[in-house]
Amino acid sequence: MSEKESCPFANCHSSGSLQRVLSHIRQVHTEQNLSPEFIARWNLSQCCYCRKWFLKLGQHMSQCKVRLGSQASSSNINGSQVLEPLVISTTRSLRQRDVSSSESSASSDGVTCFSDSPIPLASLSDRETDAWSFIGSITIEDMVKAVPVRSVQKINPAVKALFQECCEIAFHWIEERPLDSTGWKLLQLIPRMLLGPLERGGKSFKKSAKSIYQKFLGFQWEELFQWERPQVIGKNYNVNLNDQSQKAATRLVRCGELSRAAQVLTSSGLAPATAETATRLAAKHPVRSTDVNIQPLPDVNQIDLSKNDFLCCIRNSPRGSAAGPSGWRFEHFRALIDNPITADSLHFVCSLIAQGSLPECVCQLLSASRLIALPKSNQDVRPIAIGESLRRLTAKCICRQKKHDFAKFFSPIQHGVATEGGSELLVHHIQLLLESHPDWVVVKTDVKNAFNTINRSHLLDLIKTTFPDISSHIIQMYSKVNPLVFLQ
Repeated sequence: MSEKESCPFANCHSSGSLQRVLSHIRQVHTEQNLSPEFIARWNLSQCCYCRKWFLKLGQHMSQCKVRLGSQASSSNINGSQVLEPLVISTTRSLRQRDVSSSESSASSDGVTCFSDSPIPLASLSDRETDAWSFIGSITIEDMVKAVPVRSVQKINPAVKALFQECCEIAFHWIEERPLDSTGWKLLQLIPRMLLGPLERGGKSFKKSAKSIYQKFLGFQWEELFQWERPQVIGKNYNVNLNDQSQKAATRLVRCGELSRAAQVLTSSGLAPATAETATRLAAKHPVRSTDVNIQPLPDVNQIDLSKNDFLCCIRNSPRGSAAGPSGWRFEHFRALIDNPITADSLHFVCSLIAQGSLPECVCQLLSASRLIALPKSNQDVRPIAIGESLRRLTAKCICRQKKHDFAKFFSPIQHGVATEGGSELLVHHIQLLLESHPDWVVVKTDVKNAFNTINRSHLLDLIKTTFPDISSHIIQMYSKVNPLVFLQ
C-alpha cells in the first residue's frame, strides 16, 4: 500500500497512492471494467449495489443500499449510473471533474468554496446528513477566530484504533471531494471534538474516552462540538511561572527533548496575555493593503511528495512541540501512520497541500497561526507564530525532499538552509579568516522585524522561477494575509 500505483487503464497517466487511484477509477472510469489481475493483486471488494471497487467496503455498502437498494430489484444498476447531485450545506456540487475551479459559489463563509463531485444526500442516513450539514454550516471565519484548542499530547493506546477510524471518515470525504471544504473542516475539528483533556486514570478514563469516540462514529458531531470539557483532576493552571516551567521541562524530558527542556528552565517565560501585549504584537504584523497577485507558472508539474520522506518526517518530528490553532500535534500524526490505510490517507492530504490545489477557504484555515509573545529586555515583545501542524508537516516534507536543490542554490552564501551543522561551520570559518587576516573585522547586522515587513512579491517571484515545482504551494500559503490568533 505504500507503493506508488498507476491507473491500470490505457492512455490514462493518473498515479499516486492506491486509495487515490481507486478514487480516480470510481469517478473517471465508471464504464470500464478492472482486470482480474488488478483486483487480485490488491484484494479489492466490489459493492453489490453500485458495482464499484473498494479496498475495504466499510460503511459504503450500507449507505449504498439506502440509496440504491430499492432500485436493485427492478433495474440493473451499474457503475455508470449518474446520481443527481444534491448539495450539503453551503457548498455547490460540480457535475464534471474538468470544470474550471473559477466556477465557484460564495458560501456563508464569505469566501469561495468548491466541490468537485456530486454529494448525494440520498446516500446518507438522516443522522449522517444532519452531521455533515452541521459541519458545513460552521464558517471558516468562526473556526479561525475560535479559541485555540488545548489537546492531549499523545493518543492513548486504548483508543488509537478508534481515533484512526474517526479520522478516516474525514479523510474519505477529502479523497472523494478534495475541493469541498466540508471534509477539511471536519478534519480540523477532530482535536476539538476528540482530543481535549479528560480525567485521568483507570477504567473511568477508558470508558469516557471510548464513549466520545463512539459518539463521533455515531455522527453526533454537533454534541461533541458544543461540549464543554470538564476541569481535569489534579491540574491547576493558576500557578506561578517557575511551576509552569518545571512542568513543561519535565514533559520535554520524558519526550527525550533534553536541550529544549534546558531552554525552558532558563527562559523568562511568556509576556502577559494583555491588551497591551496584543497591541505590540499587532504593530509587529503590519497588514498589507492588498493580497499579492502572483500566479504559478502554467503547465508545471508540482512536487509529488515521497511516501518514504513523508513517513520519516513524521517519525523524526520534534516531540512535545506546540499545537497549532486546531489542536493537531505531530504525536497525533504518529498514531495515524501506524495504520497503513490512515497513513496513505494522511499522505494524500499532505500531497494536496503541497501541490497547492486547495480551495481558497481551506487555504485560509490551514495558513492560520496562533501567536505567543516572548518578553525582550527593552520592554518589547518577540512574536512567535505557531502554525497549523498539517501545513508544518507538509513544509517539512518539501524541505526534506528538496534539500539538495536548496543546498545547490544557496551555497556558499548561507549556512542556515539544507546545511548540517551550519552554525558550527560558520563560526569556524570566521575564526580561520580572522586568524589569517588579523586586520579584518566582523560586522553583524540585523534587520528589524524583517520577516513580517519584507515585500513578499519579490520572494514569490523568485520562488516561481527558481523552484517552480513548489511555487503553487508557496504562493497559495503566502500570497494572502494569513490569519493570526492571540488569546488574551
